[in-house]
Amino acid sequence: MAITRSRGKLKGRTPKLTARQQAEPVQMHATGDYTIAELLEVFSVGRATVYRVLECAAINPTGTADAPTLPDHRKRAFLNGLDRGSLCGMHPSRVYVRGLPLPVLLIEAMASGAWPAQDDMRLREIMPWFEDPLDLLADVHEMRRESAPLDWMTEDSATADFFRLARGSRAGDLVELPWLDADLAVLIGVNRNPGDDVALALDYRTGSDDPSVVASDWWTEPHQCAWRIVAPTFSAFAAALGVDVRRRYPYVGPEEIRVQIRSQGRGHPITSSTDLAEWLARQASSERGEPFTFVIDESTTLRLAPRRSEHVVCAGGAPVQSAGEITFEPDGDGWRVSEISNQSTGYCPEPDSYAAVQAALDTAGIEHPGRFTVPIVFRRCGSCGQLNIVKDDHYFCAMCDESLPAAWNADASGEPAPRPRNGTAVGDIVSGTVVADERPFGPRIRLDGDASMPAHIRDFPWKGKRSDAVRIGRHVTAEVVSIDDAAGRIWLSLAATEDSELWRYLKGLRAGDVLTGTVADIRSLAICTDVTAEAVGPALAKQDPARRHR
Repeated sequence: MAITRSRGKLKGRTPKLTARQQAEPVQMHATGDYTIAELLEVFSVGRATVYRVLECAAINPTGTADAPTLPDHRKRAFLNGLDRGSLCGMHPSRVYVRGLPLPVLLIEAMASGAWPAQDDMRLREIMPWFEDPLDLLADVHEMRRESAPLDWMTEDSATADFFRLARGSRAGDLVELPWLDADLAVLIGVNRNPGDDVALALDYRTGSDDPSVVASDWWTEPHQCAWRIVAPTFSAFAAALGVDVRRRYPYVGPEEIRVQIRSQGRGHPITSSTDLAEWLARQASSERGEPFTFVIDESTTLRLAPRRSEHVVCAGGAPVQSAGEITFEPDGDGWRVSEISNQSTGYCPEPDSYAAVQAALDTAGIEHPGRFTVPIVFRRCGSCGQLNIVKDDHYFCAMCDESLPAAWNADASGEPAPRPRNGTAVGDIVSGTVVADERPFGPRIRLDGDASMPAHIRDFPWKGKRSDAVRIGRHVTAEVVSIDDAAGRIWLSLAATEDSELWRYLKGLRAGDVLTGTVADIRSLAICTDVTAEAVGPALAKQDPARRHR
């Protein structure tokens, strides 16, 4: 392959940005004037492309005309996020404020109503230096609105010094406490009383998956703001507030598997490294290097079962905080986790369920990678009910190509969503307007007076070009030849209405029927035959032979 590539015969997929074009987003990001979201709009590329370019620039130690580099302070901040796998989790279910992803725990807390957990007494315990009341911001819109002034406040040097705000993208070195890096901060709490000028913020200098929480301090050093650590991570801050949004995943697999729960015991609980060593010693030596079934039960305890065991059996039929497959390898006198995934079609846990895995493994004293080495995203199609594994952020159903939701929905009904037909039946002659050419289904028709189900052309006219027959905006008449209730689609035939007599004859043919005639044309995909009058009947035999060559 190396030789072939050197000869220019193996080029692979063309990059979205050339080497010279890649230098531009790196330089723009390094100035600090552009957020990631703004770069996406400027260059019309996906988030993964921008992050891949910035990752290469952060890793490249020198930088050339074709391989740009980031300034040291931006490089450290960027790689700090890389170390925590933040770039691997870019997908539509994340919510961004100022180009920074909100912690999944915060998103789930807002969705469940657990946030804002406004408790003034607990906040005073967590931040004993605070003397003024503070309100937690209730939703993403408030966070975006209150965080927006961070940019212009750093433009005025007196204001920036007074509030101890700086932009790391413009600083000569990494911005450290008691200063707040405005480029890597999102406000989640502000003063209740006008004029107090106090705030609570997510600080992404420690990483983007679970950023730390900092707050302003005007009382320790009068007349000068200082930013202080409130909690090392947002999850720790949420726990201190009493926010409990740990998701319990119900069993969503086939019901017939539940019967195995009665005949097999639950998975073995692992609460220490000794428990793990003893359990592995009881397994066959040939199995110890293979993946085992695991669940994290409702008490945040790791439970293991031999490979190919059902997760619902391992959990005893109860909901879980996470589930998947786990592989161990020797580590000195003990064992450590070498590979782990959330592969469980019975529970379909989200990749962010690793927080529960981490808690269980840390409690047991077992070393682990810190993330799923093979993260999997499950989504159920609301149209056909198919359970999908989302790959490469392609949120579309593999069966019917309908879009998939950003939020977890594996517990939704597996039955196709009911779609009214408004009386449409196979054999009906309908009319409509061509509105799009949707791959792989073909031209889509908006039926006159009935938009309940998408309609697509399956059979094209006998004569003329396909592009002419289904030009967008053209009004067409077709026959309904099939209705797919599972996929929620209607299939139409333009050929049926072009020559109704020929169409009726063709529909009457059955496998095994014998036709006689003369070969009229040989094409790449067919041999066209001019059938005899006896085969098609006198009426069709009088037509242009070109219309009988089928």
